[in-house]
Amino acid sequence: MRFVSNSFIIFVALALKRKFRENNDKKVNPIHYVLCASLDVLFSFCYYTALNFIPSSVYQMLRGGTLIFTYIFGICVLKTKLMRQKLMGCGVIIVGLAIVGISSYVLTPQTGDQNMVIAGYGLIIFGIVLTGMHYVY
Repeated sequence: MRFVSNSFIIFVALALKRKFRENNDKKVNPIHYVLCASLDVLFSFCYYTALNFIPSSVYQMLRGGTLIFTYIFGICVLKTKLMRQKLMGCGVIIVGLAIVGISSYVLTPQTGDQNMVIAGYGLIIFGIVLTGMHYVY
């Protein structure tokens, strides 16, 4: 249902464009809405597909990596200043994510296909990158 509602955003963008064109206040580019909704659909797809392959507790912990990529994209795209305390916070997050990811992979019993578990971790990481782009955009 979420994918349908996010795909519906194109119609809202076109309606907003028509409304603002009538008022001549501001030009609205519907591509911005479409890009934002597309990023939302993509990272949701990555997250929910990865949730089938890894434990839900690990999934929730690894989603904390969104802060790292949001900060990186904020520096690259928005030209925010690199601050020492935020950089140290990102370092702590990276250490925590590494501990959670490695311990969940090593300490869980090897019952299923390990390639699917690794694919789940890859999808989570790709989803985290997309979420960082979405937040900065």
